[in-house]
Amino acid sequence: MKLSQKIREWNHARIDGMRAISVYLCKLFFAHNSRFVSETESEKIILVLRLDNKIGDSITSTGFLRELKKSFQDHQIWVLSDQATLPIYKNLASVDKVIALSKGPLASLKMFAQLKNHSFKFIINTSHLILPRVIFLVSQLRAVRKFTFQSTEYKLFSDHIQYDPFTDHITVRYANTLRALDLKNPDMSYEFVLKADALEKARVMHASSLKTAQPLIVLNSFAGARLRSFNKQTTFEIVRG
Repeated sequence: MKLSQKIREWNHARIDGMRAISVYLCKLFFAHNSRFVSETESEKIILVLRLDNKIGDSITSTGFLRELKKSFQDHQIWVLSDQATLPIYKNLASVDKVIALSKGPLASLKMFAQLKNHSFKFIINTSHLILPRVIFLVSQLRAVRKFTFQSTEYKLFSDHIQYDPFTDHITVRYANTLRALDLKNPDMSYEFVLKADALEKARVMHASSLKTAQPLIVLNSFAGARLRSFNKQTTFEIVRG
């Protein structure tokens, strides 16, 4: 094994170790206490958490947001996301407000200060990952019900939605969440809303490709698996080559 590969493995082990320590500390201080309110105390706001920076997974959750809005038309849907996934949600008709959360404990504290005066109808974590900031915010913010996927060891959630991670499509977990809210036969097709200028640019590029019989190659530099993702320098080298 090359030294560069070994260094990469060590770096991933370091990242995993630091993440595990952060999760453990958050569980120690926050996972045993969660703030709930009654139906009469709650506002007509549903807070959806998407804080794992997964672009593809975020796109697959758009059908869930559309069906949620369709069934709770008199409620506002707020999405709390990372900077990377913010563009996915900000153009959706089903989302009333998108809030970006930066990384780090200070950013989580500031977000709590921004949201603490609200009492939510639901708080829904739409990622299978339980991150430290998710533990902190879910435990401290008030809601009638709090949803996550499986993760029954986290008592701060009221609902643990079940699915089979090996056989079920990713949309099954969202559909099961909607069914837990008594929403029948949800349409889980997802969407990605582009602005008109971006669509026109894509059409021009595609038309040019057809005229010259040259293939149009698209590189996905943001694949989820850590060992196959490309950094900016590697992506540029592939393009130049």
